[in-house]
Amino acid sequence: MLQGYPAILYYSQESLENLQRETALSPSYTIREQPKNRLQRIVDHIWRPYLYLHASLGRAMFWARYSQIEAKIVRPNINLEGEWLFLRLTLRFGIMDIDAMIATRAYTKSSGRWLLPALGLSEIYEYQLAPSREYKFSHGRFSQIAEQLNANILFFNYPEMGASTGQLTRETLVKSHEIALDFLEHQLEPKEIILYGHSTGAVVQGLSLLKRNLFSDLRYVVVADRTFSEMAAVLRHLKGRLVASVFSCLGWNMSALSWYRAPTVPTIVISAIKGITQPTKVDSVDKAVYVDDTIPFDGSLVCALKTPPPNTRFFGVPEQHKYAIQDTLPVVEAIEDGFKS
Repeated sequence: MLQGYPAILYYSQESLENLQRETALSPSYTIREQPKNRLQRIVDHIWRPYLYLHASLGRAMFWARYSQIEAKIVRPNINLEGEWLFLRLTLRFGIMDIDAMIATRAYTKSSGRWLLPALGLSEIYEYQLAPSREYKFSHGRFSQIAEQLNANILFFNYPEMGASTGQLTRETLVKSHEIALDFLEHQLEPKEIILYGHSTGAVVQGLSLLKRNLFSDLRYVVVADRTFSEMAAVLRHLKGRLVASVFSCLGWNMSALSWYRAPTVPTIVISAIKGITQPTKVDSVDKAVYVDDTIPFDGSLVCALKTPPPNTRFFGVPEQHKYAIQDTLPVVEAIEDGFKS
């Protein structure tokens, strides 16, 4: 049984109504924001026009408004007939409410093994739980991995994505991951945690890990799946130098390279490469075999790292950037090895 969340909530009619509600629920877990002193408030006031532009670009880049509409459409289609059980909740920090969802099964509730996904650009957790329509995103990516690992999942949406509230900025993206991990560590009695970031999510995850000390009595494995070394390189590739320069000037050149160069826990870095039919461990990845259709080679994390740092493994997968890894077993086996190391 999850601490503070009786099993009955997974089956009750009230829970079903909460699951399908269009807005975030009342807060289930709150981290109090430290009050700002007078000088900090003055600085915030001076920077307000910059922050407005920064947040406006963030909303456009993440398709925030579209995600809010999509969440309302997709959420009622979440499959409640299978073995997966769901509990929706809200994690609050200051004026930011993070919409989250626990997904578990009767026989894994007490396993102590948890998967915390950090989603990619413009993705929402509802895509992972509902039957696939004509979405371009990877449906069921995390449920398949969790099933093979006998793990539970804690999903969350970034600020302004889906039913989450607050202002979508670089800082609040990272803070939302911090809040979700804090809730998992303190409330769900984990023993092992898989931190799995895809694309932008892997960068958000790395920036979050830079800010915290992981629990010494817990075991962690980090997965960075088809991600970049810096966002500016991706924007130059997709939108041109001018757009990349504007986004960089307004604070959106995100990079977590400093964490991935010296990870403190076992880490798996995944890239799309040609010439393979399943995930394969590799010693390095060069431009000749790299085939990601979204992130250019010179902007990829694997290019910046060159060779696996200590505590890190490189894996190649045949799937392009936006698609789920079909044969996840080799990655799952690497995660299991990470927990043993």
